[in-house]
Amino acid sequence: MKSKLIIVVLFVIIAGLLYKFVIAGDTRPVPNERIAIELSPAERAQQLAQMRDYELAVQQIVQGLVKNDKRQIEGAAIPVGSKAMKRIHITTMAKLPYEYKQATIGMHRDFDRIAIMAHQGKDAKTIQMKLADSMNRCISCHSSYKFPAHPPAK
Repeated sequence: MKSKLIIVVLFVIIAGLLYKFVIAGDTRPVPNERIAIELSPAERAQQLAQMRDYELAVQQIVQGLVKNDKRQIEGAAIPVGSKAMKRIHITTMAKLPYEYKQATIGMHRDFDRIAIMAHQGKDAKTIQMKLADSMNRCISCHSSYKFPAHPPAK
């Protein structure tokens, strides 16, 4: 009986930790605003730099689409594809809410798909449609979350 109780208690603790670090992240709701994701200054800088990398890649992909330059499209998409996820530290990942993580992972995979499409010689309109669909992730995330510069003391 005692061992069953210990197992149940351990299960509850593990489930709580999984919820905290995989689902909830380190966030706080702000009335009538976006959800604030609490990160250290270095983590915040890393996330914002990643977003700037996305913007640069999108600009280069759009330019490649205009010029019908598949090499430029592929070259712009690869660095922000799935390989870029390895640069995010595990402690930062634990602070990000599940929906944010899903959007970020989806964005990296979308860039992988765009690179593959360009490599396969897909037409510009098909690639442009995929990019437009991917941009919806950006819009959704930016309208839902923010990284405050100076998180309040807890």
